[in-house]
Amino acid sequence: MVTPFETHAGTLEALAIGGVDGNLYGTSDRSSWLPSQAELRGIVTTLTKKEAEAQLVVQGERFVVVNRDDRQVVGKNSAKAILAVATAKIVLIARVDESSVKKTPQALAVLGRRASHYASNGY
Repeated sequence: MVTPFETHAGTLEALAIGGVDGNLYGTSDRSSWLPSQAELRGIVTTLTKKEAEAQLVVQGERFVVVNRDDRQVVGKNSAKAILAVATAKIVLIARVDESSVKKTPQALAVLGRRASHYASNGY
């Protein structure tokens, strides 16, 4: 079982959920972290098209893609990381702050468990 507290258990700073169509459904912190529809579509494109540009842009910050496969993508810059994991219908995007960047593998595991939870419920 994935609990809401797992999101902020020292690994993920913020979480957003959107559709693979590029629509944003919600974020854990709407006041300070709200990826745009264009940015969400860019993340979905990076996940689904191998020829897509090897960078992500979220809230105007650029992240170099350091790992990508059909289901997940990891982008990093000097201070943060952006992680995204997709299911058939949704994409979960997480921000990892500079104090936790070394925990990116753990953060990706947390996000993967959350995505598996949603996928098992039809999303």
